[in-house]
Amino acid sequence: MTPPALFQNLFDVPQLLVAVERCVSFDDPATIQRLRQLADAPQVHAAIELVLARRKAAGKLVHANHLMLDMTGVEQASSSAVALLKAERFAAAGITDVIDLCTGIGGDAAALAARIPGTETPAGTLSGAGVTLVDHDPQKVWMA
Repeated sequence: MTPPALFQNLFDVPQLLVAVERCVSFDDPATIQRLRQLADAPQVHAAIELVLARRKAAGKLVHANHLMLDMTGVEQASSSAVALLKAERFAAAGITDVIDLCTGIGGDAAALAARIPGTETPAGTLSGAGVTLVDHDPQKVWMA
């Protein structure tokens, strides 16, 4: 598991993410060596993990290429289509406050925020009054 700070620090090295996204495979030592010229080994590892997770999530999560993800989070997340169906059921029932236990990377929470009135803040974050995110893994809540 990649420490949370390494994922957060990827914002400081955008050229690393661009370079990793252009790679087809990470099996070639020369590829890794080229990436290591842009950042240290742990940061390169975090970037590769993020890009592989985004690729895996591409057919499952809307806007996967813009999300902060790890493989475990992608594997455990509800697909965007399923999350939307669940959120529509909550909205149709008039539910306005939800505690998303085991939120993971926030797939259900994002759909809830989009469907339950008043849950999205002006900045578009998921910290509105209607959806509360809870998970035992602080990194997953940060990703959400």
